[in-house]
Order: sequence, then structure tokens, then C-alpha cells
Amino acid sequence: MNTDLALAMRNVILEKWDSEKGLLPSEQIYQELIARGVSIPKDDMHEIFVGFEKAGIISGVRHKHPTAHGQHGAMIIGSVNMTLLKEMEFD
Repeated sequence: MNTDLALAMRNVILEKWDSEKGLLPSEQIYQELIARGVSIPKDDMHEIFVGFEKAGIISGVRHKHPTAHGQHGAMIIGSVNMTLLKEMEFD
């Protein structure tokens, strides 16, 4: 796993998640990462989202048709377990 990218994604989700609105498109996360100058190798972001989902950190993930950014913009997060996200450790 690309731990630098996973940590950057974690930080963006922590900042952008609004439980009142309940949806966070991966495209929004992607755009924020780009604005911060984070390198996003092909398919790494998608693989990290899948890992977050399997770990129970994010759920209610709906897959959309890929956008111009490929898989980066192809998901919508429906819920976030903020406790797990905050406690997440990287090796």
C-alpha cells in the first residue's frame, strides 16, 4: 500500500467528511489531493479506498462510472467510521 497516499487521503477525509450531508465523492478527495501536490499513481487511490472499505473505515460506498480521472472519481462514500479513521496506523 502507498502509505504516503493513504495518510494524505485519511487527512482529507477527516477534514471533508460531514456526517450531516452523508456523502463524499472520491472526486472531491482527488481534487483536494491534487491541490496539495500529492502524487497519485494510477489505481493506488482506488486500492486504498477498497482497503478502507474492507477495514470498516468507510462504508456505503457506491461505485459510479469512471470519470476522466479513471477510478479516482468513481466512488461515493456514504459513511465514515471516524474513530477507526483517526486511530488508523501505518507501517
